[in-house]
Amino acid sequence: MILQRYLLREVSQVFVAVLSVLLVVYLSHRFLRYLTEAAAGRLAGDLIAELIALKLATSLPMLVPLALYLAALLALARLHRDSEMVAMAAGGLGTARAARGVMLVGLLGAIVTAALSLVIAPSMGSLLETTVARARGEAEVTGIVPGRFKEFGDGYAVYVRSFAEDGRTMQDVFVRATRRGRQEIILARRAYQTLEGRDATRFMVLEDGHRYSGIPGARDFVVTRFERHGVRLDLGARAIVGRRLESIPTAELLRSAQPDRRAELQWRLSLPVSTFALVLLAIPLARTSPRQGRYAKLLVALLVYFLYSNGIGISAKLVEREAIPWQVGVWPAHLAVLAAACAWLAVDTYGRRRVLATLKRMVGR
Repeated sequence: MILQRYLLREVSQVFVAVLSVLLVVYLSHRFLRYLTEAAAGRLAGDLIAELIALKLATSLPMLVPLALYLAALLALARLHRDSEMVAMAAGGLGTARAARGVMLVGLLGAIVTAALSLVIAPSMGSLLETTVARARGEAEVTGIVPGRFKEFGDGYAVYVRSFAEDGRTMQDVFVRATRRGRQEIILARRAYQTLEGRDATRFMVLEDGHRYSGIPGARDFVVTRFERHGVRLDLGARAIVGRRLESIPTAELLRSAQPDRRAELQWRLSLPVSTFALVLLAIPLARTSPRQGRYAKLLVALLVYFLYSNGIGISAKLVEREAIPWQVGVWPAHLAVLAAACAWLAVDTYGRRRVLATLKRMVGR
């Protein structure tokens, strides 16, 4: 128990550090992407923080296995470098005991990843879709810049000369809209946006202006002078047409026989399995000599991770295209890594000759 607590503490400390680095890199990239879209007027800037938080929740199931894999590798490599593993073996605590402690860490990580990938990430993905649609819709009708034409739903185009000192009231407003073949031109001295009704429908209220309505080329244009005129900025055109696979609840995927949903279900189940398999693989992979240092196997470990994750992704795509039976699915990739990790760990623990002799006896039977 003491050894297991010691290994758990070592791996946990490195895990927090590695996950923090991955989160900083990921969030920086995502923040710059959202900031670029907001600057271009395609996204409401006040929703960037909410979008980043939701995107992070949907990405944690993929970041946690990698962070735990690298944490187990680096923590065990440090123990080898400082000869602590040698001291443990001399005290009767060999590789097998250390492996049990690290496997416990992998099991805990797999449980957490399962909760993230099967429950939390789909619900957060659904909320993310709604928030993105709302952010793009609000940017469509609120991203009006003085001196530029702004187009939004239902064929509207708006031009504003300037804003008043309050930052909300638009001055010298031009609006063009096309409806059922008729064109409307609205000129107003002032305008502002407001939300009306229980569904918070957005309206642009124009004051002190004229409205010209008619068919281009005809002579029956209607000119109307108004003190106040409301234009509904309909966001219905930006409604979500269909849900992404990532936001579908896992219970619904279990009941579905569609190939793409079966592939998505296997991908979600692969994340906790791969968490345990990678941690198990890190045990023999972390063995280094004091001269090599704790980062000696890092490049090899990353190469193994990318091959493994790409194998899972390719298998999931083949299931989606019905190129392989869904019963086979992604599981050959997991079995290959688990078998390699167990064989490597057995050789590392008991020696090659003893393992080969055991295999010969088993085959001889």
